[in-house]
Amino acid sequence: PDLPEINDSVGRAMDALGALRYRKLLARVVWPACVTGCMVSEDKQNAFRNLVAVECFAQGVLGTLLQAHEIIEDCWKEREAGTGICEWFSAMKSIELHLPL
Repeated sequence: PDLPEINDSVGRAMDALGALRYRKLLARVVWPACVTGCMVSEDKQNAFRNLVAVECFAQGVLGTLLQAHEIIEDCWKEREAGTGICEWFSAMKSIELHLPL
């Protein structure tokens, strides 16, 4: 996430997610939201939480979106632990998630 190209792509994806008229539609784009969230830089994590997680949970959108949130949070924890690298697949494995998004 520290590469400018990735940061730009993540920013555009966050803009697209934020442009959704109804937040419940995020349940239809779980996979792109999950990949985007995993690639969010540390300085944008709270903005991503506010954009996706907080609003969706408040409106009762759960299921695979909740699982995607767990994957994203696990990726962020791995990066904070000093590995610097987080792959969504390893995050799914570490939280013992075996369901497709």
